[in-house]
Amino acid sequence: MELTEKTPFKNYEITALKPLVDILSYPEMLTLIEKHEEVLNKQKSAIKEKLLVGTLKAEFNKGNYNESYFLEVYNLIQKMDRKERW
Repeated sequence: MELTEKTPFKNYEITALKPLVDILSYPEMLTLIEKHEEVLNKQKSAIKEKLLVGTLKAEFNKGNYNESYFLEVYNLIQKMDRKERW
């Protein structure tokens, strides 16, 4: 993530974090996102939501389902601008 703050790597935040979607649990991903929230908020493309949805999908595929995590992400997505959601 530190590299994404430098000029040639700007806008590669999703690329930097995407491999971690399958590895980290939802709470770990949320902590990582909160740690780098300032950088991620500069993007217009709902990176935080994409990463959290991907993490939930990976956890569901592993047999881990937590309804409270699902509802948390669902509420985040509902608050988004309709154009960004799609």
